Amino acid sequence: MVAATAREQAEYDLFLAAKSGDTETMVLLLERAAADVNVTDKVCNTPLTVAANRGHADVVRLLIAAKANTEVRDKTGEWTALHHAAAEGHLETVRALVEAGATVDARDNVRDTPLHEAIRAGHVDVVEALVELKASVLAKGHSGRNALDLARETEREASTLASDSKPREEGFERWQAILALIERVAPGQEQEAA
Repeated sequence: MVAATAREQAEYDLFLAAKSGDTETMVLLLERAAADVNVTDKVCNTPLTVAANRGHADVVRLLIAAKANTEVRDKTGEWTALHHAAAEGHLETVRALVEAGATVDARDNVRDTPLHEAIRAGHVDVVEALVELKASVLAKGHSGRNALDLARETEREASTLASDSKPREEGFERWQAILALIERVAPGQEQEAA
């Protein structure tokens, strides 16, 4: 077995701290500047995308302050850190990324945006935040559907599944809330686009 160089070990440790949300270790690693903050693994994840996926907003802020690239895309779906945070419902991380300049309407390999992913996953608070942060509800993604189309589709699917069980009722209410939010915003964005 070949021993890792000091830089390789530091980069490995960056990923571990990002994954675990260990801010203390992250600060030490970044202060030493022994590792490339934008190092990628085999599928092009960076410490930033790993921290964003896990919802470690404090680690995300530390990495951004150290010049982590918010626009790096993974190989699996060409997701940015913002796609990962939105899909997993990490509100504070979504806000930190957008406030640091992450592209709110970044497109993945099928043209979906972080807003599309938040809608699919049913994260009402993240959908609301992305809209507040100026995500386009009109941006067409996969199969030519925009956020309004997707919200209507998921609400319809949820209503089909709705029954007397409490978890399904709560899930249905979530989809109704997302649809109402998107329907409220869409006319204003349509007017701005015209």
